[in-house]
Amino acid sequence: EVRLQALSEAESRQLVKNLFASALPEPLLVRLLQRTEGNPFFMEEVLRMWMEDGLLMQQPDGSWVSIQAEDAAAIPDSLQALLLARFDRIPAAERRTLQVAAVIGRGVERALLQQAAGLTAAEGEMQLARLQQAGLLEGVEGLRFQFRHSLLQEAIQQSLLREDRRSLHCRVAQALEQLPGAAPEQL
Repeated sequence: EVRLQALSEAESRQLVKNLFASALPEPLLVRLLQRTEGNPFFMEEVLRMWMEDGLLMQQPDGSWVSIQAEDAAAIPDSLQALLLARFDRIPAAERRTLQVAAVIGRGVERALLQQAAGLTAAEGEMQLARLQQAGLLEGVEGLRFQFRHSLLQEAIQQSLLREDRRSLHCRVAQALEQLPGAAPEQL
């Protein structure tokens, strides 16, 4: 068993400084450190949410400023709630593609995802680019993508209603059958 320690306050401050190449406004930084309790993934996701929500804006000199009052900087109660909140804010088409990807697994082949999600090649390319830009998926070797973190894939899959998950599993199985060179163990 490997036990991972939470980052200390000094390490957490250094991580934020490394991510932003400058300091955050101190009230926001203190709030972030208190709520995330040294979990680097939680810290990074909160910062992404604040940027997406327009709470943090980068100035021409590279520094970051808070556009709203610091007390408006919401932090969900859990990492799962934060991940699902980010998922809920993306457009419906990308949400559906991520749901299909979550049913497939953490690593997803582009052709399988496009087939199972019913996307054209152009739609698939556009959606995958947006999902990468949003920091939800990342490209790996060749034509494969993976969720940025397994917790994101699990949270999305677990948020599906049982009937929706079953339906998506059927669509993925049908897509596998139709893809050239699909191995029986994939089915």
